[in-house]
Formats: sequence, structure tokens, C-alpha cells
Amino acid sequence: MLSKKKLATAISLTIAFGLISYALASYWVYSNQIGVTITNFALTLDDPGGSYCPGQAVTFTGRLIKSGVSGIDGYTVYIEYWDGTAWQYAYDGLTSGGGYFSIAYTIPESWTVGTVQFHAKVSCP
Repeated sequence: MLSKKKLATAISLTIAFGLISYALASYWVYSNQIGVTITNFALTLDDPGGSYCPGQAVTFTGRLIKSGVSGIDGYTVYIEYWDGTAWQYAYDGLTSGGGYFSIAYTIPESWTVGTVQFHAKVSCP
């Protein structure tokens, strides 16, 4: 059986070690800081001009540019059209030398006379 003095000492040490363990567990070690540069990208879609009949191909051209670098290659550009409710996928292609792209899309036979809006998009490279 422990005496009251030894028991009090044992309890004090247990509490002290518990506080030291807690203090060590809550200590943070930090790394060096680094900067992340956010840059601008621009995607242009040229107007193909003219009128197209169902079944004809329209070629969409444009360019993907990264600020400070110029055109960038190897990224997928998606052509979409507005169906009156939402943007719908039409076709895609890759950027090549200097960030240029050329994507041919055949107008569906089921489309009626009128104007259809198209746009291009690319996932931020």
C-alpha cells in the first residue's frame, strides 16, 4: 500500500507528464512558405461566317493563350451549342502549334432554319 505522500507524488507526476504530453502534441512545425502564381488564360473562337445547311460541316478555329507564354499546345477544346435550355456538347479537338485549333462539326440533319449559338471552352490548363 502506498503512503499518502507517495500517492500524492505519483498523482502529481502523472498530471505533470500528461500536461507535457499535451503541450508536445499541440506544437506545430512549419515548412517554408512558397508563392503560387495565378495567371490568365484566353480562349478565342473565330466567327466561321456564312450560312450552313443541315449536313454541311462548319469549321471552328481559334486559339488558347497563356499570359506571358503565348499559345499553348496539347489542350482539349470543346465546342458546345445552346439548345435553348442548356449548352450541349458538339465536338472537341486539340490545340496544336502556338495554341491554335481547328475543329470541324457537321450540322445535324434534324436542325431547322435559324441561328444557333456556339462557344468554345477548355479546362484551365
